[in-house]
Amino acid sequence: MPELHEDRLIEWNLHVTKALGKYDMIIGRDILQFLKIDLRFSDNVVEWDGSELPFKDGEATPKEAYHIADGDVMDEAVSRVKRILDAKYKKADLKTVCQSQTELTVEEKSQLEALLRKYELLFNGQLGRWQGQEVKLELKEGAKPYHSRAYNIP
Repeated sequence: MPELHEDRLIEWNLHVTKALGKYDMIIGRDILQFLKIDLRFSDNVVEWDGSELPFKDGEATPKEAYHIADGDVMDEAVSRVKRILDAKYKKADLKTVCQSQTELTVEEKSQLEALLRKYELLFNGQLGRWQGQEVKLELKEGAKPYHSRAYNIP
């Protein structure tokens, strides 16, 4: 129940049915007692481990009463996509870009401009589509993922 605690995962054997009417689930006394969830009808509040939630209006639609905000990861992903799609793309002025690199010498600026001109199509201001080969990775059965910090190879 993310409305009370976002970081809790409940594992419980449940019975599934297609027709619950306006209810999305029915919670039994066994799990309520196990989790120590209190239904306080005296003030119409659900209380669980210090968090409280008012009862929902029985006539409310799921969208009105049961909307749960997306997590931070989803918000960041949506924001990133919006920034990409809303950006004003225009063709890059490669000469200006190279000349603005103050940390480079005149010779290095010239080399950078030659390199960028070689791949000028990449800087035409258009969003593109990856044209490379598709890669397929086959994982060993039962292998556990491992993540480590990237490091430079001399």
